[in-house]
Amino acid sequence: MKGKPESGYRNVNKRLYRREVYEHVDQLLRNHLPKPSRKVAYLESSDAEETRILLNRGYSPDNLYPFNRNVAEAAVVSRKIREKFGWKVNSQGKDIARLAEVCPVVDIIHLDFCGPLNDTSGRVITYLKDTCFQEGTIVIVNVLRGRENTPIAKATLKEFRENDILRKRTEKMLFGDCPQGGDIARTKAMVNVLSGWSVDFNTGEIGRMGKKCFVFVDIKAGQYKSTSGLTFTWLVGAAVRPWTIERLGLAPRVIGSFDFPCPLNDKRFYDVKPPPEHLMAMYPKGLTHVSL
Repeated sequence: MKGKPESGYRNVNKRLYRREVYEHVDQLLRNHLPKPSRKVAYLESSDAEETRILLNRGYSPDNLYPFNRNVAEAAVVSRKIREKFGWKVNSQGKDIARLAEVCPVVDIIHLDFCGPLNDTSGRVITYLKDTCFQEGTIVIVNVLRGRENTPIAKATLKEFRENDILRKRTEKMLFGDCPQGGDIARTKAMVNVLSGWSVDFNTGEIGRMGKKCFVFVDIKAGQYKSTSGLTFTWLVGAAVRPWTIERLGLAPRVIGSFDFPCPLNDKRFYDVKPPPEHLMAMYPKGLTHVSL
């Protein structure tokens, strides 16, 4: 007798994806914050799969904030977790862009989009960056590989497709021996949006998206196939201000031939507050590698 078919959120590849990204999160936060103390906001489906995984990994239900724009599905998440574990989670029937209304400071944000990097997801990322990203916030983003319609994504893809040597070399560094065309471009496009930078590839002018700007460090990236055969591209990394890198006197190792999106001494793009103490716990020996 056949069992119930797996959904797109509960298939083997999806489970492996979640395990990989949260193992990377554990590596980044191991010296800083125990699992029960980590506040996590994420997009959740009605099967409550991610909530189950986090609870089984040792996260506290009091610090979990699953979001689903469908109020009824958000209620189903609460019911399933209460029936399974006997605990209550902070299930939210609203857009995750409104996270600051519920919890203005989180340690981990998982944006598991079902579509490509586009104007909608870009606006969500930018709003969350301005309201909820802090130094040391771990951000996970997962997008459909292809069908981009955001100008930044299109421009970045065009640049890297025209520079085949740069693309292949850098794809191999991020994706191993079997890179897929355009993956590094998508990763860089995601990093641009997450960081708050926009680059006009015709003029080289650097712009600013939103109020805050970050550099992403300790990036890990990859891809997987869904049950419907669609490929998704993901990344996980920690947000750090450019000034912190300069203030700590660190010489970041930049992936491939990429440079920072702006000069580190360009004070137009970031404030100059001292780096928070917990970053020293996260990186006791300095930053290991810096974003694209």
